[in-house]
Amino acid sequence: MKYLSYGWDILLNIITLFVVVTVLGTATTRFESAVIAILIMIYLSITSFFTMYSRNTVNSTLAMFTQFNELKKQLKLEVNEYDEEAIAETTKKMEASNTKFVINSVASLLFYVIALFGLLGSL
Repeated sequence: MKYLSYGWDILLNIITLFVVVTVLGTATTRFESAVIAILIMIYLSITSFFTMYSRNTVNSTLAMFTQFNELKKQLKLEVNEYDEEAIAETTKKMEASNTKFVINSVASLLFYVIALFGLLGSL
């Protein structure tokens, strides 16, 4: 099932690649090419920012929660079993999403480079 998920992400990125190349190719003037390339770059910057921000927020929250539980153990306070399960489950989900994150990050970089060449080609 996870390989199907990876395949789906790759397929979506290939479709997006065709859309980006097609949209850049439909521009008839240099101005249109520049505007389209800039809009693609803005879109990629915004989506990449929110992806990185949410991922880093989850990672830092998980790290703080783990440290808090370790502190509770060292102070010999009761550690809730639910907390340990939540940490393990979240860690497992984050590790499972690493491959998809890399696939989408590489695709975003490729789209950004294509848009950059489209912008430079229109100048």
